[in-house]
Amino acid sequence: MLDRVGGYRLESVLGHGGQGTVYLGRSPDGTPVAVKVLHPHLIADDDARGRFVREAAAARRVEEFSTARVLKAGAEGGQPYVVSEYVPGESLQQLVSRDGPRDAGALRRLAIGTAAALAAIHRAGIVHRDFKPSNVLLGPDGPRVIDFGIAKAIDATATSGLVGTPAYMAPEQVAGEGAGAPADVFAWGLTMVFAATGRAAFGGDGVPAVFHRVLHHQPDLSALPPPLRGVVGACLAKRPELRPTAQQVAHELLGAAGATGSAAGATMVVSERTAAVARTGLVLAALALAGIPMLSAVLSGVPWLSGALIGPAVWMLQTLALMLPLLLAGLALRRENPVLAWAVLGSLALPVATETIGLGYAYALDQVAPLPVLQFDLAGSALCYLAAGGLFWSRSRSFAAATWLLGLVHAAAAAAWLAGAMSAWYVFGTLLAITLWAMWLAARFRVVFRREP
Repeated sequence: MLDRVGGYRLESVLGHGGQGTVYLGRSPDGTPVAVKVLHPHLIADDDARGRFVREAAAARRVEEFSTARVLKAGAEGGQPYVVSEYVPGESLQQLVSRDGPRDAGALRRLAIGTAAALAAIHRAGIVHRDFKPSNVLLGPDGPRVIDFGIAKAIDATATSGLVGTPAYMAPEQVAGEGAGAPADVFAWGLTMVFAATGRAAFGGDGVPAVFHRVLHHQPDLSALPPPLRGVVGACLAKRPELRPTAQQVAHELLGAAGATGSAAGATMVVSERTAAVARTGLVLAALALAGIPMLSAVLSGVPWLSGALIGPAVWMLQTLALMLPLLLAGLALRRENPVLAWAVLGSLALPVATETIGLGYAYALDQVAPLPVLQFDLAGSALCYLAAGGLFWSRSRSFAAATWLLGLVHAAAAAAWLAGAMSAWYVFGTLLAITLWAMWLAARFRVVFRREP
């Protein structure tokens, strides 16, 4: 065992890894430090060692919050080393392997601390490139991220091969496209899955099999509590431009932790599937505003359509259009809250069925459907929105409340129809409320495409 490196006395071995050996050391003034001595074969010549020192030293720019500060980087006797702040405590890998998955409260604290650390690393212009459970230490003051910048320093001097840990690589790394900040966000999501389940999200049964799953499979996120489940799902998007930044993840988690009666932030972090809601929501809202008069005008000129058929045909198309955001939301969030998601999807059948019956009456009998059919239509829509409000509750309480209000509006419309008090103003008022709701859905549930350096 070495006894001294770079002016630091080495006292004991803290651990071994693929990159080298970590020692507990002492600075000249007696302060405990962690000294990582890398394997000489990783950095073979003087030029490579010089590049390594420059890259590793850049990590000193990182803010101290939830990270182990890099104190020095150098090379001595042909061996590169990095000295960092000593964090007493075991790694997340060790803790979960011994004690099992973390509970919901511990997961949220871990997620917030590590996301904030990753955001600080990225603000310094550094990409970690090897974020994983063994690089998260659980110190007495909370989680600390270590080894940031070392993987990049090795990569800058490597002549071949992938730098990183296969089970925590992003699809673009597997494809040989390099690693940027989005790859760190992907690895962060996988680390949260490990903390919640005690196993790697894409398995550990051989590198080719793991790489295939990284590229083509979606991991099971059911063990994660909401809203962490939705955030992690967004971070595990296969395309790097669809992932949120570490800063956005930290803001979302902090906002969700402190949310009471309102939404946590202006932008909600969502998965690729939920992003489909955003891409269709505004189009559907515009359709809701213009659909009835435009379709009425068009269908009135069709010779084989009777007057009794035009209204039901228009409302049928309108109902399908306005139900599509709920369909997309139910499909996107079914892993996060399967009971309510399937309740939303199931209740969609009632308004669609009643509209179909109404269209059949108009086509076959040339008359308006009986009143109970129309009431079931409104009542079914009310059930949809009431269930959807519960589905959205963990993400945005204000939006969930607005969705419940929309359900009550539909229920009130059914009651007004029963009492004979329904009017055109009530109908178009309900339609306008649905339009505003769809626009809000499109505005809040979106993915931000900005990348970090």
